Amino acid sequence: MDSISVKILVFVKSWVVLTLLLGGSVFAQSGKISGEITDKETGDPLAGVTLYIQELAKGNATDLDGLYSIISVTPGTYNVRVSYIGYSSVTVQNVEVFSGQTTELDIELSS
Repeated sequence: MDSISVKILVFVKSWVVLTLLLGGSVFAQSGKISGEITDKETGDPLAGVTLYIQELAKGNATDLDGLYSIISVTPGTYNVRVSYIGYSSVTVQNVEVFSGQTTELDIELSS
């Protein structure tokens, strides 16, 4: 191989390694909040409850089993607003999200 071919090969190998290393760290930089929302009196799961991370303008709603996940959350501390028609709204403060981890947040709502 000539000198130019060796330099190109080294560059390509370096680029591939760097891409793999940085690509993995991008995915590891987010966390997730998930849990279950239930009725405080009956313990029944509540479907269609809205959860909203105020600082990120990001949220989701519970499924038919009262379960939810908010994915790709930047690590940090947040306030999560929970609201549902016919129930008192709740804001859970200081919810901590860590890189590559799931923060479990189960909430009971009062009608």
